[in-house]
Amino acid sequence: MLEIQFIVNGKTAIGELYDDEVPLTCKAVLELLPLKMDLHYAKIAGQEVFSMIPLIMPVEKFSNVTDLKPGSIAYYPGNQMFCVFYGKAQPEECGVTVFSELKASEEFKAELDKVWECQGTQMIILQPGSDKKEEKYKHLIGEKWKDLWERAPQDLIELLKKRGFSEPVGPVIFAAGDLRKISSVVWTFREHLSETGDFDFQIFNRIISSGSRIIGGWYGLKNIEDAFQEYLRMIDKKPEDIKVIIDDMVLFAGRVALWADSLIPWRYFNDIMIEKKDWIAPENRISLSINRDK
Repeated sequence: MLEIQFIVNGKTAIGELYDDEVPLTCKAVLELLPLKMDLHYAKIAGQEVFSMIPLIMPVEKFSNVTDLKPGSIAYYPGNQMFCVFYGKAQPEECGVTVFSELKASEEFKAELDKVWECQGTQMIILQPGSDKKEEKYKHLIGEKWKDLWERAPQDLIELLKKRGFSEPVGPVIFAAGDLRKISSVVWTFREHLSETGDFDFQIFNRIISSGSRIIGGWYGLKNIEDAFQEYLRMIDKKPEDIKVIIDDMVLFAGRVALWADSLIPWRYFNDIMIEKKDWIAPENRISLSINRDK
């Protein structure tokens, strides 16, 4: 049985690959290794950490996240996510390919728990015995974005530095949400193209242009806005290359959105919503059926 190795904060674990059951997914993941990824904590699915990888492929063997057992390692096509379900799961209707089983000590799992408070923790994934060197993914839009998979765009760093009324929290959270919307739109059009061969550039251009203007105008993410506009120009000039361009755009949009997500202290917001009693006005507590005094 083939294995992969994980390293987080000096602690190691093994993933046993299901290369007989899902050979295509296992082969695709192995071809990407070695990888360094910034870990994010699940917002819905329970004890799960994940990161994005430069891989676009369909579900090979359907599994529902709700039914996964602890230790499942899966690939989620919709957001190109490498997912490690290391503990108790919570219900989430979502289709993934489970391609490996985690074999980890409690000490390793404790490092994954810490991601809830420290998003962006690095995890290294290796294939034991391989001397292959890490290869950077290169986007079609040029050298300016060559380090996108290693570090957050400067636009987002500047957004985090803002100070003012509801700054930086308001712009950061709304920017993350709007970037995720753009990512979802690009993925949806990509899926429609893959399934039908049809691509309505006029509608796509209108949606992405509108969304990117918000990204640049509201939040000051001008370089990211320009990047989306460059993708639109590329599609318009070379429609025959639409499949290659849209795949690259999917990865760009998702990666930028995930960097924005890493700026948000989800753990602390969750604690506030559970523990704080005065974050909703009394009259709205009644209409929302919330009684914070209980």
